[in-house]
Amino acid sequence: MEKGSIQSSSTKKRLRKACEDRCCWQEYRDQLHVSNPQLGNQTAASNGQGDAGRVVNAVGAAFKSEELECRIRIALAAQATREAAGSIELHDTHTGQHFWDFDWWLTEATLRRLHSGIDAVAHLLFLAFICRGEPDSKLGPDDRGFPCKVYRAIKACKDLDRLSGALETMWDSDERKKLGAFVNHVKHLAFPERTGQLPPLDDFCRLTTIERFCHDSCEYGPWKPDVINSLIDGFRRELLKVLKEAGKIAAAPQGPLYGLSFDRENRGPTGTVEMPT
Repeated sequence: MEKGSIQSSSTKKRLRKACEDRCCWQEYRDQLHVSNPQLGNQTAASNGQGDAGRVVNAVGAAFKSEELECRIRIALAAQATREAAGSIELHDTHTGQHFWDFDWWLTEATLRRLHSGIDAVAHLLFLAFICRGEPDSKLGPDDRGFPCKVYRAIKACKDLDRLSGALETMWDSDERKKLGAFVNHVKHLAFPERTGQLPPLDDFCRLTTIERFCHDSCEYGPWKPDVINSLIDGFRRELLKVLKEAGKIAAAPQGPLYGLSFDRENRGPTGTVEMPT
């Protein structure tokens, strides 16, 4: 890792953006829980109990991931500054010596947790628009390909066109594909090669550049810090569009037809137009 300044958004700016997106999620969460009896009868949004509460917490964790990352970065930078006490360079302190490893661990954790939002949002939509709290539902979150099955079921319902469109846009987005490729590559193969620079003295911002890697016969990278930040912003934005449409439907006086039926063998409801995989 080389010394030098890097061109990247400041950690505090990233923190503000992450908090703004989480507040948007909370607004849509409240619409789903307060206005949708399918969810409201199972649990309140705030108590975190029951299936709906756990799913809401899982979606919230995806949106809170970078916020927590930024708070840890700020705390680590402050600790290194105290250790330096103006006598040594920040990077030579006991804490600063580990910035490189901290940075990779925090970056990977945020990307992994954000990617988990796909399953969590699919589960939330399942509870809101499909299962109606019925224990004998033909589909469950343990089913293989569960998110695709949920998305296909929603796409098959003519009353959910806007939600279906938001889902398809999210599913087709470069951010979703890149995030999935990275998480699955790290989980099943190996860490991509990474390079980076030491942070500027006043900010422990993102340092890592993820170099080129291949997944599922496709090549990705290199991703510099600003590219990683843009990936995070873009994917959160697509998730928020989905949740915004879901919240609008839940808050409407006349909700759509719930309780869509599934053909388990065909991985979706009968007659569905296939979602891209």
